Amino acid sequence: MFDIPELSPAQQQIVSAITAMGRHTWQQHLLIEAGAGTGKTTTVVAARQALVDSGVGVLAVTFSSAGRLRFAQVHQAHFGAELPYKSVFTFDGLAFEVLCGAEDGRSFSGDGFFTQDEIRQNAVNDSDQLVEMLGELVDELNDVWEGQIPSREMDLIALLELISNTRIANVFRDPRVYPDEDFLEEFQEREREDYIASLDLPPWFYALFTRFERLRRESRHLVGVDGAAYDLAGDPQALVRYVRAKGIKVVVVDEFHDTKALHFELIKVLISAGCRLVLMGDRHQDIFAWRGLRPFSAFEAASQIANMETLTLPRSWRYGQRIARIADHIVQILQPGTEKVTGARAQAAKLHATDDLVAWLAQSEQKGVPLAGHCAILPTAADCMALQMRLLDAGVSYQLVQRVPYFFHGQEFRLIRALAVLHSHLFGAAPAFHVNNLYALDILIDVPGLQLDREVRADLRRELGLDGATRLDGKRLLTADPAIFGFALDEVGKHMPSTLTSEQAWPQWLAHAISTLHLHAFLHQRAQHPAAGRQSGLLLEEIQRRFCVDQSPAAQLQAWDTRIERFMKRRAASSLSLTSVLHAKGHEYERVLLPVNAFGWQRHLQQPTAAGWRELYVAVTRAQAGIMLELAGGDERLGELAKAVFGG
Repeated sequence: MFDIPELSPAQQQIVSAITAMGRHTWQQHLLIEAGAGTGKTTTVVAARQALVDSGVGVLAVTFSSAGRLRFAQVHQAHFGAELPYKSVFTFDGLAFEVLCGAEDGRSFSGDGFFTQDEIRQNAVNDSDQLVEMLGELVDELNDVWEGQIPSREMDLIALLELISNTRIANVFRDPRVYPDEDFLEEFQEREREDYIASLDLPPWFYALFTRFERLRRESRHLVGVDGAAYDLAGDPQALVRYVRAKGIKVVVVDEFHDTKALHFELIKVLISAGCRLVLMGDRHQDIFAWRGLRPFSAFEAASQIANMETLTLPRSWRYGQRIARIADHIVQILQPGTEKVTGARAQAAKLHATDDLVAWLAQSEQKGVPLAGHCAILPTAADCMALQMRLLDAGVSYQLVQRVPYFFHGQEFRLIRALAVLHSHLFGAAPAFHVNNLYALDILIDVPGLQLDREVRADLRRELGLDGATRLDGKRLLTADPAIFGFALDEVGKHMPSTLTSEQAWPQWLAHAISTLHLHAFLHQRAQHPAAGRQSGLLLEEIQRRFCVDQSPAAQLQAWDTRIERFMKRRAASSLSLTSVLHAKGHEYERVLLPVNAFGWQRHLQQPTAAGWRELYVAVTRAQAGIMLELAGGDERLGELAKAVFGG
């Protein structure tokens, strides 16, 4: 039945244990700890099919859309047939299905949420209605808060975004904030108020958020698939009714290491409905965080579940023993005494070091060495952008993985670009009009140091066509008039601090503008977590250094645009891949390149933390056949730290 040739004896044993659960009359659960490349998804796919073949109702859930696609691909590869529709869900996808009903229009929610047909017909998510509803609530609350809550239309739109961000935070952290919490103890109320304060939100936001969410749910306004798990957590009996109506007896959770606090609440609801759980994951791959919030450990939470048996898959089929030793070294730091990580003995694995990774890549490309199987993995998007500039300088082509942006689309480069355009407009020859100047100004006008109020920013965006831009294939098509752009620069210039309105040489003015407008603080506040904010600031300084040359800023922008256009024309899919560690998850490469410098893994070795070790573990375990380190600068201490982790 499940005798798939690719399964190892250990995997076969786990599949047998899972299928046995379907025959039990008692409630038992399995927690399977499996390292990178051990065949986690293959095992749960085989187990799910074995349960289906046995006539057991089974529900498969995974964390991400990429994980759902991977689940379907593995099923296709092993069984030669497509995975039946709605056989595997993300947590949000499952919540949306439960709340909005199945194909027959049934609603399992006691609140009577809309059906999927009504969702498609845009019966919900009417932003005008949401703004109107929020406006009425703000007017009511301002009687209590003495007008402290901003109430103009643009303010309300911004508040809707803050509310959406708080929903995201609710997924990641406990204690959370729910709209139905009317009878909290005083200490619980204080916890939730402190929680709101930890998100850098004003005290009145607690009342605004809870009241608005209650109104939104009573009005049956779903956010959509994204964030639907948050709504389902407020209506847990809907999930109970769903699994019982579908006859679901076993729930398989893949990517369990990425399960967050709110998702785990749904898992506990499934237990209360009588379901048996199969939780498959690698605790050392939990690297998701949201703006520095306290992390939630799904594995620690699972250890508190009664009748939970733990099994392991420690052997990786992705890489050989050398990479396995590196991975095991990190695992033993994170979890001393855990079962040893092993790799395939017959699989060769190499470790190289170089003092200039970019030069090595350039030489390899010139020699015709294929780089398609190589991927440079860095801690943050800002680190990726710094390496991109080095690759551009050396003429090395590269491609980006998933949502990692090009450096010239990053907010750091666009801030410098906007300042270069503004300096040229105020004191020199204006640069040729370029659509990227619009995007750059779009970021600059949000800088608090300019003290542009919301109404002025809204007017500028409207005049520049940034608000009403035509969209094609998900991209904005801007058609702003260059003359209007000049008027917009005049308006921004009027709000510049007085010390920046007197003519100065470009490099000195640029440094003064970065300091006066507090751009480092601006970038840090916008970053997803503190480490990303720190690297974003370093990237800003690196771009500033590159712009501080003996050439007019207008000429520099033209030179940058020429180089970028040339790069975009010759980039190829067969080139080096480049990504951040967050987006490397779920992928594997023949060789992984790890720069160990200020824009790389240096701080992970010099100032090690548990979160940093997990990131390094994920990066290392993406490699199949080799790892290359870039150890630049002759730092002996750093070299010794790298040797301790990676070996000789």
